[in-house]
Amino acid sequence: MCETATAPCIKPDLVIHTEGVILVVDVQVSWESVNRTMSEVWDLKRRVYDQVNFREVAARRWPGGCFRFCPLILGARGFWPRCNQVTEDLLRIPGHLKASCVNSVLKWGLSLHSAFMRTVWAKGLSELGQ
Repeated sequence: MCETATAPCIKPDLVIHTEGVILVVDVQVSWESVNRTMSEVWDLKRRVYDQVNFREVAARRWPGGCFRFCPLILGARGFWPRCNQVTEDLLRIPGHLKASCVNSVLKWGLSLHSAFMRTVWAKGLSELGQ
């Protein structure tokens, strides 16, 4: 999707053509925060794609449909936030797929933490810039 010099290069994770609608889906794993709710994270992700430059490039690449921008936000500590309801309804995501997504996030987080701790124990904190 890098066709314009003025727009940053952004690539959605999934584009689905259905019944005259083009669903643009992008997944994000996000930490829960007191500074930003998951609904705010969902809206920020939607706005990344719901802008003029992206629409122009996307309309050339996928002509003939009305665009819907549907983020899918997953909590880094393993939960499915309510803000995904719009995306869930549009994609008809069944419960077992939601559970699989959450499970994948938890496995990824555990793998990342394990790799970090192996490095800490192998090199010590002084070599990691602490």
